[in-house]
Amino acid sequence: MNAVLRFLLSDDGPAAVEYAVMLALIIMFAIGSITSLGTTNGGFWGDIDASARAAFDAAAAANH
Repeated sequence: MNAVLRFLLSDDGPAAVEYAVMLALIIMFAIGSITSLGTTNGGFWGDIDASARAAFDAAAAANH
């Protein structure tokens, strides 16, 4: 317990806390960005998939 108290009272403690807060904010921003882009891209690629399937189905129907 004394080691933790000494760490927090020294100059290293507040610096470590500041870095931890900055890291947490960066991680939250990254997760939010990836989630947002994933949702947007999912719809985009879903539209392309539907168009490609319709084109392939039409081509297969024309060949039979």
